[in-house]
This record gives sequence, C-alpha cells and structure tokens, in this order.
Amino acid sequence: MLFRQFYIDGLAQISYMVGNRAPGAVAVIDPIRDIDLYLDTARQEGVRITHIFETHIHADFVSGARELAARTGAAMCLSAEGGPDWQYQFDHLPLHDGTTIDIGQYRFAAWHTPGHTPEHLMFTVADLSRSPEPWMAFTGDFLFVGDVGRPDLLGEAAAAGLAEALYDSIHAKLLTLNDGVEVYPGHGEGSLCGRNLGSKRSTTIGYERRFNYALQPMPKDAFVRLILEGQPPAPPYFRRMKRMNREGPRVLGGVPEPKGLSATEVKASLNEGAVVLDARRPEAFGGAHIPDAFNIPLDKLFATWVGYVVPADQAVILLLDGPAQLNETIRQLIRVGYDAIAGYVDGGMTAWEMNGYPVTSLPQLSAQDLRSRVERGEPLVVLDVRTDSEWLAERYPYALHVHAGYVTDGLQKYAGEAGGSIDPDRPIAVMCRSGHRASIAASILQRQGYRQVFNVPGGIVAWKHIGGLVCSEPGCPDYRPWQPWWGDAKDPAFRLSDRLGIGGQLTEADFDLIKARGYKTVVNLRSPQERSPLPFALEEARVRELGMEYVSLPVTRETLTTETVDRLSGLVQRDDRAPVFVHCASGRRSGALAILHLAVEHGWTAEQTFERARNLGFECESDAHLRAFMREYLEGKRIVVSGQ
Repeated sequence: MLFRQFYIDGLAQISYMVGNRAPGAVAVIDPIRDIDLYLDTARQEGVRITHIFETHIHADFVSGARELAARTGAAMCLSAEGGPDWQYQFDHLPLHDGTTIDIGQYRFAAWHTPGHTPEHLMFTVADLSRSPEPWMAFTGDFLFVGDVGRPDLLGEAAAAGLAEALYDSIHAKLLTLNDGVEVYPGHGEGSLCGRNLGSKRSTTIGYERRFNYALQPMPKDAFVRLILEGQPPAPPYFRRMKRMNREGPRVLGGVPEPKGLSATEVKASLNEGAVVLDARRPEAFGGAHIPDAFNIPLDKLFATWVGYVVPADQAVILLLDGPAQLNETIRQLIRVGYDAIAGYVDGGMTAWEMNGYPVTSLPQLSAQDLRSRVERGEPLVVLDVRTDSEWLAERYPYALHVHAGYVTDGLQKYAGEAGGSIDPDRPIAVMCRSGHRASIAASILQRQGYRQVFNVPGGIVAWKHIGGLVCSEPGCPDYRPWQPWWGDAKDPAFRLSDRLGIGGQLTEADFDLIKARGYKTVVNLRSPQERSPLPFALEEARVRELGMEYVSLPVTRETLTTETVDRLSGLVQRDDRAPVFVHCASGRRSGALAILHLAVEHGWTAEQTFERARNLGFECESDAHLRAFMREYLEGKRIVVSGQ
C-alpha cells in the first residue's frame, strides 16, 4: 500500500493519499487547495491520482478537489447525503451511505455520519486480498483524536439537532467497527472544528472507545448538553468557506504569482477600494506602516487571522518583510479563499516613504509604562484580546475583554452594554499574551478611527514579570466605562496600584471579595463615632476571620496629619509588598490618602496630583482645607524625595 499523510500547520488540516503501488492508482482524501504536494508525491512514487474523496463540505479551508481534478482528471467522489441544501453544485460522482469504490485491491466504503454537518461521510478501507472487513477509517471531522466534530458551526438553531445526529452516528455506525481499526482524522490539535483535539495524528477505534469523553455511555440528552457546552467561537469566515466549497471554488491552475506594484500603483489601488495586508512583524508595523493597513504577521496562524478580520470582497495588496515571504503568504491566502490579490508593494515601506506618501505608526507601550500610567490614574482603557479561556485564567483587573477576531464589532458593543461608548480620543492599550494578536487588533482599531492606540509588547507575560496586578475568577472585577469609582458602578475593592486599593461603605460580604483579590491588610479610616451599618467590632472580627491584618487609623478633618499619611505609606511600603486595602465611609478620605501616597512614590507636584485625582474622580480641590493640606504635605515631601 502507498499511504501518505499531509499535515498543514496553522489550519491543523490533514489530508491523505491512499492506494496501490503496483497498479499505480491512488486516491486523495480531503485535499488542500495548493495541490502541488499531491502532484509531487504522485510523480515521485510513479502513481496516478484516480479518485478524490471529500468527507464533507469544509468550513475552515477551501477544498482542493476541483483544482486536483482539473490537473489529473481524477473522479471527485462527494457526498449526496444530507438533503437538498447540502448538495455540491458542480459535476461529481455522488456517494450515498454504503457506496463502495474499489481501487485495485482496496475497497473504499462510504458511511453517512451526520452530526458535524448533515452530509458528512466517513470512509473505511478494506484490503480485499486479506479480508472484506474495514482496516482503516478516514473520519474527516466526525471523529478526532480525543474528541468529535462540533455540531454548532451551522448556527444555534441547527446545533441541537446536529448534536442528536452526532450521537446516533457514534452509536449506530462508529462503535460497530472493530477496536483494531486505524483512525485517520481530518484535523489535529489546534483546529477550531473541535474543542479538545489530541496532539497525535492517528488513533484506533479501541483507544477512542476507551478514552474519548464523547464516546462514553450516556443518554442522548446528556450527550447533547456535554457536546454543546464550552465550544470556542467559530470564526466568521467559516460560513463563507461552506458556501464556496458547496458552489465550487474557482480553479486557479496553480499557486498565483502576483506582480510587484510601485508605490504609485499601490496608492491608486487604495483609492479604488483595495486594502493593505501588512504581514511584517509587529515591531516593524509599529515603527511605520501605510495608514489603514491590517497587520497580520506571517506565521502558521496567518490564514486563520486573515479569515477573521480582512474583508473578502476587497482586493488585497501585500506588504512583506521581503520577497522570500511571498509564496508562503499566497498559499495561506488561497487556502481560505482570498483570491483577489492585487499584488505586493515592490520595495516595501521604503518605496512608499520615498514617494512622500502618508505614514503612520503604532506606538509600543511597555508593561512598565502601562503600569506607571495605571498607577497615575490616567483614564486609559486596557483592552485584552486573548481567548475566553485565557481571560478567565488570569487577567489585569478592569481590563476590557474582546477576542481579537471580533474586535471590529465587539469593542463598541461591549462598551455599550457596560454603560457607554469609548471616546475615540481615549488612550487604548491593547494586550494579549505576547503582543502578536494585540498588534492585529490595534491595527483594526486604527482603521476604525481610534486615535490613541498602543500595543503592549510582551502582553500579560511581561505584565506579570514586572509584578503587575493579575487576578482570576472568582472575584476579579470586570471593565466598566471610565467614571468615578464610587458612582453607579461602584466597586467595593478598587485597585489604584498593585499594592494599594480603596473603598467606601462596605458590607460584611464585601470582605470576601477583598480577600479574593489578594489584599492582606485592611485599614479602616472611620472614627468610632461615625454611624455605620457594619460596627467596628464586627468588621474587625470578619477581617481577622479571613486571615487579614486589621488596622484602625481614624481620620477626620482634625486628625488628618502628616503622621497619619506617613503611617499609611509605611503599611504599603513594607518589605513583604502585601497589598493594602483602605476604606472609609464614602471613599473620599481613602482616595485622598492613597493619592498622596502615590504622589510621593512617583514624585508628583501638587498640580500633577490634583490632575490625576480628577482623572480618578476624587474631588480633592472642592475642599479648601484638604487641598491646602495636600499641597503643604507634598511640598514638604518633595524636598525629601528630590534631596533638595
């Protein structure tokens, strides 16, 4: 037997070549669109490609069946199951459940296995010289290593019905096969066509019967709930891929070779509606790029990210690091149906700049600079564009979360649900794990008219490395539109820095939240004479019960002294760096003392302190006594800090 497995990194797509060496006839199963890998293999092995099998109408890549058939004359053997809405709309050999095709001594049998899609087929192969029993199973997107194909890609309305069909396919078809049957799936780890694919690229029926969670005995309704829970969001381009593969992709006749465009030609194409796809590294894009360009750095996930964010109905102009990138870039583009490639910028950014055309940049904001801005109280939006699972595991509190693939619509939708839109002039620091996805999202925001966008290189990894505040569920506050923290969206445990938080009137339950956010010390600024729903003794008992230190530091207009502020600063600056939470009745006293501590730590002038207090909503200037005290305190401390 001639057997070859072809793995496409990034898409995690797997195709196969199977057949006879002696007669020289082979089949290709689920081919990718750039078909030279199959043609080269067939030529090297001295065989002919006579049949092309497709397991289903693919959603994550453009099928190469028509391309390969046009070059070889092979028969396209495609599903005729699933009903009228799921029929291929071009000439092919229709296959039904039970259809068999012999290629030499090998018998290919079609098994209708709906669930991932209505028309899905699994192909088994038997070696007739040994036994008519199946030996191999090519399961497409029905069965993976450790998982099964997701049934929700056709929309919420169809998901439950397809999940039920998937259950029936598993128990009525798949599990009737012998344990020794070798399984060759259509995708590997990293594919979005399943939820939890294993890293191996083949398995057996017996192994999956024993270890695959979806194949374990359970009622159908329990299976449906299990299989629909926690599926990752499907990229929006999947629906376009389905339509293209059903109607029949255009035959390209090979990997296109777009021409180089002069800067003048690029400018003219942009005026006619083309878009620039900048495939350079985020650092290069950040330094200088063509206005309104998409930045999607060329790597193994390039095709997927293009499918997420680049309009498919506009001509694409490529900006690359160099000519060596061109072939790989084109291959990845045609795999997800981007055929309208107008060309590439000949001479790159240098040529564009030499013509005097507009250039813009994407400023890079280091994790350290981001932390300084946050601690200064600047009205900065931190936008986290990682996946839901990454976000829930750990994140910077108060960050806005929108998956990078949905940032086009998600930012304003999210902000609107939270109570208001985001001002396009407000600074937005975009964060992911490393800065790669953040650069993609930031380029989209620039296209949408946001004028102060920053990429945070190193992302959450760098943020954690410098000791930036990180929390996880439960007890991690969500983003809210910028407003005084004690407003309608009051947060009882607001963070000013990694070691200092403030609050106002608290309930007993609020201390559980304070504990969950990592505070080690609670400082109560109220005097015993103040009326409060939570008596001092009860508050102290609850704080100590939760394992935190309790400090009573009464502050009134009369007792607001330099020594009081210094004592608070001493608690915050202890060597153990344990976070300190300070509260009073309204939050204004705790806010004022906290701002004073930060001002001394950063060496701010009084005017700078008042400005940053206003940014956070602390109206220090409305109280003449408080303002005078803060100015006098800072002027005295500035002499110590500066050494003057």
